[in-house]
Amino acid sequence: MENKDSPDSRAVAEVLGKDKIMRQGDYNCYVESDEYKAYKEIEEQIIHCTPEQAWAMYSISTGMVRVNITQAVTKLIAGGNKALQVEFPELAPAEKDVHQSS
Repeated sequence: MENKDSPDSRAVAEVLGKDKIMRQGDYNCYVESDEYKAYKEIEEQIIHCTPEQAWAMYSISTGMVRVNITQAVTKLIAGGNKALQVEFPELAPAEKDVHQSS
């Protein structure tokens, strides 16, 4: 791994205007954060439950749990999960009107 104080790293930092160069280890810390792990656990649960169970989880949740459920459901709907789209119509992307008025 390259030293963040090497001439190359300092040159990149100068060009990018950043004081700190993110190293691979720094990135791994971000990806493995508690918040990310919590989101991934909820996403995994949503994948393996029925849309009705997902709605029940959403309806009794609050705070970050509800935010994570919303994000997971939105991602799965965008990926083509029609059953979740029926259960969570407010999270489905708006369909574009292909017909124009004259």
